[in-house]
Amino acid sequence: MNKKIENKKGFTLVEVLVYVGIFSISISAVINYFLILNTINNKNILISKLENDSRFIFSVVENKIFDAGDVIFPESGQASSSLILFKNNEDNLYFQEIDNGLYLKSGKNIAHRLTSPDILINDLEFNVSGEGDKNIKISFLLENKKNNSKDFMYKRKFYNSFTIR
Repeated sequence: MNKKIENKKGFTLVEVLVYVGIFSISISAVINYFLILNTINNKNILISKLENDSRFIFSVVENKIFDAGDVIFPESGQASSSLILFKNNEDNLYFQEIDNGLYLKSGKNIAHRLTSPDILINDLEFNVSGEGDKNIKISFLLENKKNNSKDFMYKRKFYNSFTIR
């Protein structure tokens, strides 16, 4: 009367270990995928921030040059890291790089920063050419201030030109 009782319900230890291993590999692949997506998203946000800063700088410079009567500094044929514009019946406008930021100052007013605090501007150059209609070429390098990791290291040189008529 010895009946062998066989219980076929459940898993063996080896099956459980195989399932846990497969599950762990799957989860780690999904986590790695989301980490890569997060890194790409952060880099795109940084690039977008630099692009937005450059568009804002060019927009302000273009508007101020359009309203200006003449260029005081630098003289035609020269280049400088600052630009002084003569405005009719108003204070002169000063564009200059201070502590890796681009600032706009009007006469005796306080200088306003045109770049974001976490963006550095380097190699700023205003190049003036022409006699009657003066052409002003502007170039600068923007980079992220927090470049302690390769995910946040990004810099780009921007160029544009405007004309005073």
